[in-house]
Amino acid sequence: ARRPTILLVDDEPMIRSVFEQAITNHGFEVLLAIDGDDGLRVFEEHFDEIDVVVTDISMPKMDGFEMVRRMFARKPHSKIILMTGFNESAFIPEGLENICALLRKPFGSRLLTNAVDEWLVPNRIKRSAVVG
Repeated sequence: ARRPTILLVDDEPMIRSVFEQAITNHGFEVLLAIDGDDGLRVFEEHFDEIDVVVTDISMPKMDGFEMVRRMFARKPHSKIILMTGFNESAFIPEGLENICALLRKPFGSRLLTNAVDEWLVPNRIKRSAVVG
């Protein structure tokens, strides 16, 4: 069986590095992207492999909300986990109600891997959860 593949999108190199290590140590494949444009490119290149997308909301060029909107347009049942250090997370824009979880930074690697694990379960009923 193939290992689950996680697309991690964040413009901060340190966050990418720490979470890449945690996700890899947890037994998952990791694809990295540095912003929304890059995230969409990787999403298209690995369309059938990606199980869960973990993305920051605040990024240069295209923000996480816009990137996720475009991902849902391509693949409506995408499993998306949003991360944020800001209060824009107090509300989820219309059309993005299907995100799996919202993690408020700072948070530890274990919270992230637990959130990913939870959404890898097949046929899970979607619900939004704000954590933190």
